Amino acid sequence: MAQLNRPGQAPPLVPDLTHKPVNRSWRLSEARAYFAMALGGFAGSSVLHSRELPDDALFFRSIVWYTAAASVVCTLYFFAVVLVRRFPTARPSRIDGQPAVLLLTWPGRRWVHSALDLGLLALTGFWVYLAWNASLDRLFLIGLALVPFTYFAARWATKAAGRCRREALWVTETEIVHDSERGRARISRADVVRVQGWDDADEAGTDIMSVLSSAAARRSFGPPLLTMVRAPKSATQTSVDTTLMGHPAPEIAAWLSPPEASVDSDAERAPRRWRLWRPRSG
Repeated sequence: MAQLNRPGQAPPLVPDLTHKPVNRSWRLSEARAYFAMALGGFAGSSVLHSRELPDDALFFRSIVWYTAAASVVCTLYFFAVVLVRRFPTARPSRIDGQPAVLLLTWPGRRWVHSALDLGLLALTGFWVYLAWNASLDRLFLIGLALVPFTYFAARWATKAAGRCRREALWVTETEIVHDSERGRARISRADVVRVQGWDDADEAGTDIMSVLSSAAARRSFGPPLLTMVRAPKSATQTSVDTTLMGHPAPEIAAWLSPPEASVDSDAERAPRRWRLWRPRSG
């Protein structure tokens, strides 16, 4: 098993970890969910389209257009999930000008979420345009349309500000940096007490790693209302969703564990809280 250098030694080397196969449970649940959304979207847009909406019913037509476009996006993601054969593995990189080892997640899920959010931003922006050109109750309609438009614009601003990121781990000489949908958390390697990892932690294909530190992680998170991820309960425990990473969670945990710490094997079951619902990283 590759060992991480102690803090203060040379920059970490890319570990020689096992390349894990795509979890079958994850593939089935993800493909089933997005196939159902695509099917429902196509059915809904077809029903609305068959009603022969008037040419000036642009509000309802815009809903049909978005529903059809979202169904296409979900269909493309369905095929991506079915066809993906491996997830990204550890590679050398840099963060804040420092050499690091980077463990990225497969980008498919983030791409589909971003595409759907962008579509909703365009849709609500079109509603603002319609309200602006309305002949009756213009101010009321503009105010009504601005509510969802402002929300989705704020979501994109949160992503642009780095407060909602693609799940990733950066390991430098002195830090473990965790990017997630919440934002970014930094943990000093000297403060790491224990690292645990579980494959299929919730028995539905989700892999989880937990980093326990003696000091609170330095976090720059976005508002939970915008990131749509609940806030972590502990300041010293950082949970990482490694489902879409190319290495088993127990091996990543063993690599990140300090030499003096004991590493739990994957034979131990994940804590019950991981098995009751899908955990959120943070």
